[in-house]
Amino acid sequence: MTATSEVHHSIGEQLRDITDHDNEEHIMRTGLKKSIAAVAAAAALTLGGGAVANASNSDNLIKMPDVYDMTATAAEQTLEDLGFTTVNIKGSDTEGTAIGTNYQKGVEVDKNAAILVITGTVH
Repeated sequence: MTATSEVHHSIGEQLRDITDHDNEEHIMRTGLKKSIAAVAAAAALTLGGGAVANASNSDNLIKMPDVYDMTATAAEQTLEDLGFTTVNIKGSDTEGTAIGTNYQKGVEVDKNAAILVITGTVH
């Protein structure tokens, strides 16, 4: 190997090391952003979606009713009758009993928000 080719080889190795480091840093930043987004989504659901719900125009807000212990289909119908446009049943038994929604009862939610009726066993 000549001195010139050794310098080019050395520079190439350095650039590859920098590129590898940049890729690792990018992967770590992306992972962190995904983690933050997941925590924010979980917090919104834990808070009953209040942070998302209150950002809407007040004309579009509907107070979330208590659907606990209704049949899943009755809960779905109740929510649709109130004006919610996107209601889905989610859980182990979609024909079973509603144990809640992805928003806490009493929270004002945008009528266009995706509402999940969560089913399960009532004890």
